[in-house]
Amino acid sequence: MSGETIFYFKGCFLNNFTLILLISSVDLDIVSIVAPIGIFFGRIANFINSELYGIESNLPWAVKFIQIDDLYRHPSQLYEALFEGLILLVILLYFRKKGFMKIPGLISGLFLIFYSTFRFAVEFFSCLLYTSPSPRDRQKSRMPSYA
Repeated sequence: MSGETIFYFKGCFLNNFTLILLISSVDLDIVSIVAPIGIFFGRIANFINSELYGIESNLPWAVKFIQIDDLYRHPSQLYEALFEGLILLVILLYFRKKGFMKIPGLISGLFLIFYSTFRFAVEFFSCLLYTSPSPRDRQKSRMPSYA
């Protein structure tokens, strides 16, 4: 490894370490309160673009993603928008209103706990855990078929 590479990595490490020290937990609390809004709109965009679709379903609210295939699937993007966006926002605003912003880092900790819990629960409806790429995706990218 050359000397420039070593100094590059050393500089990146020191720069990031200094940045981490400058970010206070109060700033993280503020970011954690507004993050669910961005997550909500991101998941709605995933739904509109037929990305991150769910597993097959026969429930009344199942959605047919015609860009993917002609199967009815769980709208896992909407589940994520609801739980990781709206419900998480309501929970964090509730704790903020109760005065928990006075304890630095508590709101951001609650964000991480609830976000990861919601994400874990909703992933059971996501197609990414269970299937290989759809036939249309295999055809577009010329991926080999493993069936």
